[in-house]
Amino acid sequence: MKKFLVALFGFSTFYVACKTTTVPTSSLEGKKIDDALLIPQFVRFNEPLKAIEASLAGASNIDDAAKKFVSGPARVAAYQLQALGKLYEDESKWFKDLKDEFRTIEDTIGEYDKWNNILTKASSSLTSEKKVELEGFRQDGLKAVKKLLKDQDWFGTPKTRAEKLRNQLAKFDWKKPSKDRTMVLGYIANEAAKMRDTKYNLENLEKGKGLHELRRDMKWLLIEMRVLNGLVLKNTSACPFSEYAALVKTPIANSKYSELPFSNQERNPCLIPECLFLGLVQAVEDIGRLKDDAEFRLNTTEKDKDRDKMPADLKATADQFYKGIQDGQLFDRTSEAINSCQR
Repeated sequence: MKKFLVALFGFSTFYVACKTTTVPTSSLEGKKIDDALLIPQFVRFNEPLKAIEASLAGASNIDDAAKKFVSGPARVAAYQLQALGKLYEDESKWFKDLKDEFRTIEDTIGEYDKWNNILTKASSSLTSEKKVELEGFRQDGLKAVKKLLKDQDWFGTPKTRAEKLRNQLAKFDWKKPSKDRTMVLGYIANEAAKMRDTKYNLENLEKGKGLHELRRDMKWLLIEMRVLNGLVLKNTSACPFSEYAALVKTPIANSKYSELPFSNQERNPCLIPECLFLGLVQAVEDIGRLKDDAEFRLNTTEKDKDRDKMPADLKATADQFYKGIQDGQLFDRTSEAINSCQR
C-alpha cells in the first residue's frame, strides 16, 4: 500500500515531466493521423488509446467518469499501453515516460479493483466493523481514480490527452518493419529468459518476488505478444511438448485470453506453438486464482496480522504449480520459440 501511495502522490510531478518531453521526429512530422494508421507500430498504440476513450464516453460528471473508468476496458488498455512502453523504452525516454504514466493508471484502478472484489465476494460474511474498514479502502481507491482523471486531463475533454499522444506517436521516427521485428521479439525472448533465471519466493503474496510478481511477469509475456497486433501468432500444428499437448482440447483454448490478433499489416509473423502459449495462459489463470484466494483470506480474517504471508495450504498449492512450470520448462521454451523466429 505504501508503494502504491508513493506512486500515486508522486504522479503529479512525473506527469508534468512527461507532458513536456519532446518526441524525436522525422519526415512523419505534420502528417495526418490517417497516414499514421498505415504504420503498424502506430496502430499498436492507437487501439488501446481508443479503448480508454471509450471507457469514459458519456460520463456526465467526475463521479460518473470514475465509475465508468473502473468498470470498463481502461485497466486492460492501460496494461497494453504499459507493455508497449516497455517494448519501445530503449527507443526514447518518451516511451519510458509513457510506460510509467499508464502504470500509474493500471495501479490506481487495480487498487480499487482489489477492495471492490474482496467486498463483493465477502460482503455477507463480514462483521460490521470489517465491512466498514474495507469499504473505506474501496472509497479511497475511487477517490484516487478521480484524482488521476483530473491530473491527466482525461475527464471533461477525454480526447485531449489521447489526441496529444496520437500526434506525438504519428511524428515518431519508427524503425523499418524488419528492424522493429527483431527489436520487439528480442525483448520478449529476453523477458522469458529472465523469468527462467528468477528465484520466486512464494512464501509472500507481494513482497519481493512473491506470488503476485510471478503472475504479473507471466502476464506481461502474454500482453506483450498480444499488443504486437499480429506479429506473434499461434502455430496450430501438432504440439512438440508433451507437457502442454492436452491444453488444446481444454476450455482454456477457447478463452478470450488465449487469443492473438491477426493483422494484414504483419507480413512476416512469428509463429509459436499453440500449446506453449496456452501453457502460459493456464499458468496465469491458476496462479491468479491462488492470488485472489490469498488476498481474500488475508484481508477478511481478522486474526491474520501479516497480510503478505501466504496461508500454508495455498503456499503448498503454489509450490506445486510453480514446480510444474519449471518441470515443463515453460519460460525457457517460450524464449526459445520467440528466438527461433529470428534465425
